[in-house]
Amino acid sequence: MLDPQRVDLLLQYALACAAHWEGPRSAEDEASPGVGLTAVSLIRYVYCADLEHARRHGVAFTGARWTFGHSGVAAREVEGRIPPALAAIGALEGEEGGGGELTYRTDDRALWDRLDPALPLLVSRALRRAVREHGAETRALAASFVRARPFTRAAPGEALAFGLARAVEAPGAPEDDETARQRKRRREQLRAARAALTERRRTRGPGRIGQVRLFLPRYEPAVLAALEQASRLVAPRAEDAAVVIDPSVWRASFRSEEDVP
Repeated sequence: MLDPQRVDLLLQYALACAAHWEGPRSAEDEASPGVGLTAVSLIRYVYCADLEHARRHGVAFTGARWTFGHSGVAAREVEGRIPPALAAIGALEGEEGGGGELTYRTDDRALWDRLDPALPLLVSRALRRAVREHGAETRALAASFVRARPFTRAAPGEALAFGLARAVEAPGAPEDDETARQRKRRREQLRAARAALTERRRTRGPGRIGQVRLFLPRYEPAVLAALEQASRLVAPRAEDAAVVIDPSVWRASFRSEEDVP
């Protein structure tokens, strides 16, 4: 069952992490501001936290019903919580890019410290790492979802079974039952590490844009043979073209092979 308070907390925490995000810097920039996040990016970050929680406990942290949507993971109930959750912390709304896509941003850099104690270490660590690596551009993060369970065991429109995540990935992190003193010490260490990283970036000059390495899936011989046969056919006119996907493809073994890089 959905826990709206947990959903709101994750949405707010993702925005708080984004307030500290530093992207590639130009030589004249003294500091990089936090980034604005779209609704799509916020939804992906909530799923990231739920997936990490499921790898330890076998269930989503928010209790949301995630499905195999048209453009990846989807949860209408999570999407519906975005406006009220971010309005509660006074998030700023704006538009970015030529398409005028709505984004959310906060300038409250102390928000992170206020929200962090309310989250399990397992969840907060996953969100911090994801936002630090991806910022506002979350397409690579979404690609990692579709290559791993429980997504590879579902077909379009089906609910994602988070119990599968726990069956595959054994937890290797320490337990997240920190005491208040331990959590405070960890926050102090994180702040010191972040300050040291900012200083290194300031003194080394322009940053480098990280490269995302993408892997092609392994196709079965039958799929390759069908593609070869299709390449010999006369291409239809654009207005007559149609793509038909056999529903059995979602249950094919190449989608669930564990040894694909």
